Amino acid sequence: MADSGDVQRRARAALATVVLFYALSLGLLALLALVALALLAVTFVARRLMLVLLAVPFVLAASAIVKGLWPRRHARGPHAQLSAAEAPALFALVNDVAAAVHTAPPDRLVLEHGCSASVSELGPMMGRRERVLFLGVATLSALDVSELRALLGHELAHFAGGDTDYLARVYAARAGMIRVMTEAEASGGRDDVVYRFYRWLFLRFERDGAPAAREQELRADAISARVAGSQTAHDSLVSEIAADAALGEWLRALESVETIAVPSNVYEGFRRYLRSHAWQSQRAARLAEAYARPLDPLDRHPPHQQRLDAMLACAIERPDAHDARSAAVLVPTLETHERALCAMTTRPQTKVFDTADWPLVLAALHQRRAARTQARAPSLDVARLTHAIADPEHRQLLVTAIDPDLTGAAFDELDEALRRLAISHAESYLATLLVALGWSIASILEEPVLLQRASSQLALSAMIDDATRTREGREALVEAIVGAGVPLDGAVAVSPAEHAQHSARWAPVEVRQFGAGYEVKVLAHRARWPRCCVVCKRAASGVDVLTQFADPEHFVGSGAIALRTCEAHKGRAHEHLQLREFDPLTDVAIFDTKDAALAALIERVNA
Repeated sequence: MADSGDVQRRARAALATVVLFYALSLGLLALLALVALALLAVTFVARRLMLVLLAVPFVLAASAIVKGLWPRRHARGPHAQLSAAEAPALFALVNDVAAAVHTAPPDRLVLEHGCSASVSELGPMMGRRERVLFLGVATLSALDVSELRALLGHELAHFAGGDTDYLARVYAARAGMIRVMTEAEASGGRDDVVYRFYRWLFLRFERDGAPAAREQELRADAISARVAGSQTAHDSLVSEIAADAALGEWLRALESVETIAVPSNVYEGFRRYLRSHAWQSQRAARLAEAYARPLDPLDRHPPHQQRLDAMLACAIERPDAHDARSAAVLVPTLETHERALCAMTTRPQTKVFDTADWPLVLAALHQRRAARTQARAPSLDVARLTHAIADPEHRQLLVTAIDPDLTGAAFDELDEALRRLAISHAESYLATLLVALGWSIASILEEPVLLQRASSQLALSAMIDDATRTREGREALVEAIVGAGVPLDGAVAVSPAEHAQHSARWAPVEVRQFGAGYEVKVLAHRARWPRCCVVCKRAASGVDVLTQFADPEHFVGSGAIALRTCEAHKGRAHEHLQLREFDPLTDVAIFDTKDAALAALIERVNA
């Protein structure tokens, strides 16, 4: 735990920055207004209209400060208010935990998207504010009742400790700094004096405020352990971390379905995904990644491992028997609210489907995947796919058809990665053929493809995996597919437009010799970039961001070009690829490199 004296000093420094923000803003605003008025007065007296132009920068700077200082209502994303009448058990639990941490219950309980929980005091900076508890709907599906009790103990501890009162005051100033930066950048760019000054002020506030915020989180964790027991508080945080990672995986999986339709309730599928083999097989690895994430000086939460260790160090026994029921049982109307939240974020004219229609959607998804693969490489079929799994000579065609980003990669895992990709795409081809023969898909997204007809059931990935390990197995699989009597073109429909789309370049790339090296000209934000390390062309473990495209201290945000490197070459991507010129209007970027292999690789990846 951080030294309490240093944390208090940092907290006071953050408050001093808030005072400095308002004082300097008002003083600077008065100065800019006086200068602008003086210039206008000189213009009127001297009758020189051209002098008006001198006042414009001062007026724009003053306008940016006024817009930043002007208070605005805090806006959150889609949300739904929960009443005590529809979730009496949840409200009873909240009231019980509030009594245990010696604070008043929140005035409102609000459900929102995601796997999260937070508390806030909404209202004017001075005077009474409304205390609100926000719960992500995925949280209720991922935690059991006892774990939810621990989570509520943590969140309501922020009310009891006065953390939300402190944040309500200082975060209004923080939001003001961001608004001033946004307005100043829009009117004068990042080199604008007002923008640079307020960015310095903002970073100073963040550096001083972050340690105090981390200390508040550790104090809330200790109260959570006291309310629910150390082990339960520990397990609650683990479940929350895992569920947040699982939700991210699930939503990324749904991106492939969104081209066909979107589910009316993404959380219904999320609950099934949490229990699926697809997630359970990677849960431990994703948790390990989360624990290993290093602390950023501006993080307002301590590292996960530090929090977990601190909870167990409290060594407090669970005060009552563990309630292993899903926390979702406390809100009988949860699915209704989930559907309402999903409807708020679904684009108009989007086709929506219920979970009962999963088989039809997955059949369409496999048909589309097979069609796109065939569009990229018309000569690729199941026979060639199965040969490519084990035969390196066929893999260039496979890379071109399935994943152009792997072109030219030389890392050790390439063979196995391509084998897995080939099995996945062979699944799509075979599923499309068998569905055309009357089989139906019996699995859900992210699970191995299961097909059934009458009393028969096929696990395609296992069948293809086994069949392609030997020459005899490959020949038997191809013979079975040919014997099915369904022509590939009849099962996989590829339109001329798709052929044209996938035969064209992803983005125009021009490579030519320039001096002692090479010039690479690309459309910056449409180009594909190699997945391997750009230095040694082997397995990449991290990303180097070219800071010419994204200033890491710029919190308003713009696009970035990311190049991957391995651990040994971390931070050295700029040595092999330097940005010479970028035109934001046309998105054309020109890079210089002395690495002929890298220039050729970028060209191939975009072919």
